[in-house]
Parts: sequence; C-alpha cells; structure tokens
Amino acid sequence: MTYKSTYLSKKSKVSLNLKSCIALVFAILAVSTLFDLWSVPTPFTPPFQDVTNLTSLERAKLLLKNHPLLDTHNDLPWSLRKKELFKGQVFELPSSFATDIQRMRSGGMGGQMWSAYVPCSKDLKKKSDSIRETLEQIDLIKRMVTVNNDLEYAVTANDIRTSFAAGKIASLIGIEGGHQIDDSLDVLRIYFELGVRYMTLTHGCNTNWADSATDTPINNGLSVFGKQIVSEMNRLGMMVDISHVTHKLMRDVIAITKAPLFASHSSAHALCPTERNMPDDVIAAMKDLDGVIMINFWPSLITCKHTATIKDVADHIMHVIKIAGAQHVGFGGDYDGLDEYTAGMEDVTSYPYLVAELIDRGVSDDDLIGIIGGNLIRVLEKTELVSKTISDQTDVTKTNYPKYDC
Repeated sequence: MTYKSTYLSKKSKVSLNLKSCIALVFAILAVSTLFDLWSVPTPFTPPFQDVTNLTSLERAKLLLKNHPLLDTHNDLPWSLRKKELFKGQVFELPSSFATDIQRMRSGGMGGQMWSAYVPCSKDLKKKSDSIRETLEQIDLIKRMVTVNNDLEYAVTANDIRTSFAAGKIASLIGIEGGHQIDDSLDVLRIYFELGVRYMTLTHGCNTNWADSATDTPINNGLSVFGKQIVSEMNRLGMMVDISHVTHKLMRDVIAITKAPLFASHSSAHALCPTERNMPDDVIAAMKDLDGVIMINFWPSLITCKHTATIKDVADHIMHVIKIAGAQHVGFGGDYDGLDEYTAGMEDVTSYPYLVAELIDRGVSDDDLIGIIGGNLIRVLEKTELVSKTISDQTDVTKTNYPKYDC
C-alpha cells in the first residue's frame, strides 16, 4: 500500500512537471510571437505612434505612409494620347499635366484606377471606332505601367495590397462609357480579360441601352439589354459605375445589381444640384448595398461654379458620411480630365491636404483609412466574391449579331 502510494505520488509529480514545462514553452512562444507582430510592422498594421504633437498635415502624411491611398479616376492616358506625349516614362511630365509619378509619390498615392476613356458620339447611328480606340488606350496604360518601375499592374483587391506592401503604386483600368463596348457583351467580356475592372455605363452621350446625365433620355434609364449588361458585369466581377448616368438609371441599377454600388467620380447633389451628382436616396443606397461613392474634385460638381476650395470638397465627403457613413465614400479626383481645378488641389500632390482637412473636422483615423482606400478595396473584393457565387448560375447572354450577305 505504501509502495503503491509512493509510486503514484512520484508519477503525479513527473506528470505535473511535464505539464508545467509544456505550458512554459507555449507561454514563451506566445510572448515571442506577440513581440514579433509588434516589432515588425506591415503597411496595414503599423506600430503605435504618439501623434499628439503632430500637425494635421503631419498626421495625414503618416496615415498615407502606412495605408494605401486609392483614386478611382484619372484621365492621364487620354491626355497623353491627345497631346501625343507618351514616350514611355511618365516620371516627370510638364506642369500642364496634373499627374506624374514624382507627384504621385509626393501625394502619398498607393494606387490609381486609370481611365481608358475615348470620346462618344450623340449620333448613335454613326459608325464608331470606339472599340479600336479603347484597345489602344488599354495598351497605352499597360505599356505605361510596364516601363515605369514605380507602378505595378493590378486586377484584384489583393493585388493592391501586395503592390502597396512592395512599395509600388497599384495600377488598375476602368473604361468610361458604355459606348466603348459598341452594344456587345462579347466585347465587354474581352475587356474584362484584358484587365478592365469597372465600366461607367455612359459618358456624356446616351447608348442604345442607357441614358446619360448630359443627354436627352431615350431609354427611361436602363433598357432590357442594359439590365443584361449589368447582370453580366456582376457575373464577371466588373464594378458597375453609375457616374455620368441619369438619376433614373442609378435607381434602376440599385434595383437589380447583386454587387456593391459604385460611383467612380461623382459628388453630392444636395450640395451641387446637377444631374451628374448623386441624390441623397442613391447615397443612402450605398450603405444598403455596401457600396462607395468616390468624390470628384471638379468645381462644377463641387460648388456648381468655376471655383471651389478644399473645404468645399470636404463638405461633400462629410455629407456622404452623414447620409451613409464613412465606410461609403472615397476619392475620385478626375485629374487630367478637367478644365478647372479646385484651389489647392491642382494636382495629385494635394491628397494629404484634403486628409488633413478631414482630420480637422474630427474624422477618426479608422474612418480615414477607409476613405483613403480601404472602402474601395472592400467594394472591389466583394464584387469579386459576388462573381464567384454567381458565375456558374448565370446564363452567358450572346450578342445579337448582324446578318451578313457573304
């Protein structure tokens, strides 16, 4: 009895000692891991830094250093084509341009969605070269990215994160008008394969299936074929851009889209009542559909005048925050596509000053991380997820080809 008790006692002590050692090892590993996470920051999880004594502008620049700033509309590719200036490098362009890589770096930019814009015609019967011109613009953007080491081509939300972590400016492509597909779903699909990740449903002209904000409506919003185009964009994972369209068309998209709502470069109608801007009910739908409106910096869409200030731009951002929340607004500057610029925002170096203005208005760092780029990344990522859930469930509608005699 005594021997057995002693044996069990020794066995228990050995067991307890072994458990204690294992627990100690795990505790050391846990502390080591936490230390590593704290001491080796990533672009999305910077170490704590006391910002108490920093100015708003210094805080803004620190924020942009640690989190990607994304703008969803820049017309530099068309400006380069129009002025026949594209020779490869775009590091330092003339001051007549609002964008070059040197200034993008100064502005703290982490990513840009470049517009593969080509002009439209209000004569829908007129033969168009839009598809050829669009392909040329896509090619120009890709060559621009290839020859400039600061830029990195991206097509997904995760690509943006990877580019930023590598110190590159993520470069994505959007097309600015449904006229660029020439009424063809096949062309839309080819554009997606070439890297296009959003399409604005119209530009300044109607298409045969969608009404422009700056043309006389002929479709009462979206036609039946227009709704098929939106559904196909959802299936592909291409963001449906409702900038430039009528308010009726915006509401038509709200009623049918399965993906988040997206406006690449618009502002608030309540502050500047033009058809190009978004009414409050559409802004509210951004929250319901987990979307984002990227605020345009053009004075004509900010004050409805020829002049505006950074404070005026901030007013539009604050209005969206009031209606939908800070998770549903971002930047769509429209640089190199404007004839007039907001004072203090004449080129892409201006983003830190706008962020500083929002800091002065009490917008939190967490909300600012979303506004400068996190909101757009979320919308793009969710659009990708929607595509994966419906890609095998949706019939691929074919284009009605014309009849040929030969």
